[in-house]
Amino acid sequence: MASNEIQFTDWSKEVPTEHHEVQVIKESLYPVFELDSHRVASPTHYITQTAESNENKTEKKTFCTAYKWWILILCIVSIGLLIICIVLSILFAKKYNKTNATPVTSTTTTTTTSITRSTSATTLQTADPICGYGETLLTFDDLQFPFYGDIPDGYQNFNWDNAGAIRIDALPVSGYHTAVVSGTYALYNTNAFPMNMSRVNGSRFTLHSAALTAAWNDNLQLRVIGYRSNIVVANNTFTLQVFTVSNLTFHGYSALDTAVFSSSGGTNNPYVLNFTGFQFAMDNLCLSFT
Repeated sequence: MASNEIQFTDWSKEVPTEHHEVQVIKESLYPVFELDSHRVASPTHYITQTAESNENKTEKKTFCTAYKWWILILCIVSIGLLIICIVLSILFAKKYNKTNATPVTSTTTTTTTSITRSTSATTLQTADPICGYGETLLTFDDLQFPFYGDIPDGYQNFNWDNAGAIRIDALPVSGYHTAVVSGTYALYNTNAFPMNMSRVNGSRFTLHSAALTAAWNDNLQLRVIGYRSNIVVANNTFTLQVFTVSNLTFHGYSALDTAVFSSSGGTNNPYVLNFTGFQFAMDNLCLSFT
């Protein structure tokens, strides 16, 4: 009867060796999920770590870019400040040299002054004009104003318009001082207006020579016109400087009844401080009478 008994096998207890190996291999292919806080090998954790890493890289890149821009801005500001310092140094040096430079004095008379000719020849001399035989020298030293004043009609038998006399020490740093080559006074055109001179009795006169300067402006243009019976007989333009005397000889200014001296143009000499204008100054005027 033993052959008819049914045999039951407990498969839960006995597992074929082959099946067990397959199960182990299968389980090893998948990550192990553990719930303790030290090890969680899940896809969500991997994605989170990757995002954080990319965010850190982005922050570092942004910081580096901002840092480079700040360095560039600081470099540009530094270069700008350096350029400003250089410019200010140059301007200060020029101002210092200008303040401490010694201007040319009236004793320098060898500098050539340019002359513009119009209708007749004009000669520039390099020595103080000396009146020739039969000529009269006007020095204006007998006027004796305290500092300056208007030349009155009748002085030396002439009528004077816009003519004044100034003392050498009235404005020492100017062409007025330079123009005084004898005595202590020089003639000037008041308010820079044209200066007219004509004989009181209507007789004729001839201009020969004079020492002239510009009061304030270098390269001042002095125009001298000689009239005879309202007809222009001589018309010349001269260029005057502030600290150089121009000793001029007039040619063609003979038998005049009126002479007009007018001035314009030029540039302000930097050594005359705050003064400017178109005035000229004249000394040692040589003339004769007919």
